[in-house]
Amino acid sequence: MIHISTPSLLGKLGLDFAHDHEIPVISIYHTHFLSYVDYYMEHFKLFVDPVKQLMINGLKKFYFKCSLVYIPTSVITKELVSLGFADSNMKIWPRGLDSIQFDPIKRDTSHIYKLTGNKKPNILFASRLVWKKNLKTLIQIYAGFQIRDLPYNIIVAGDGVAMDDLKIAMPNAFFLGQLSHTELALTYASCDVFLYIGDRILW
Repeated sequence: MIHISTPSLLGKLGLDFAHDHEIPVISIYHTHFLSYVDYYMEHFKLFVDPVKQLMINGLKKFYFKCSLVYIPTSVITKELVSLGFADSNMKIWPRGLDSIQFDPIKRDTSHIYKLTGNKKPNILFASRLVWKKNLKTLIQIYAGFQIRDLPYNIIVAGDGVAMDDLKIAMPNAFFLGQLSHTELALTYASCDVFLYIGDRILW
């Protein structure tokens, strides 16, 4: 069996090799490539739809040739089927969580108080800080909180090329940088809300 992680040029070569030698192929749909088109072609709106259609056609052809494609959630499955993907070879492979490492019992409000210096409720955003992670939406949420003078702390865990720009756009937010799993588990448990910003196409 051959496991192809992503439908890249190397992945296609692997798929062709497997077919030529009658070897079963499994893959996993873990990157929603279509969402990247809006990001990378933000200034070329006219070409967004045609490029997406070309990408959809290529992805459908690739994944249809796989013996089995693991999909992380039913939401993504429905999205792909709505785009014309065949679900005959799809199977849900749910996300895993280390429930010993990440446990609410680790909650320690004094840990967050040391970071913020206040007792406001805390909203945690954790991500690699790159613009394709929809960070503009995070800035909009932050701005909305500031305009309304809402009494919440926005805490950002993670690092990346957008860190400096985010600090400028969100001067009152708290930036923790990259954390170890132990530190991240403590921070997750100690904050009040976890903010996840999904891709606008998928979600």
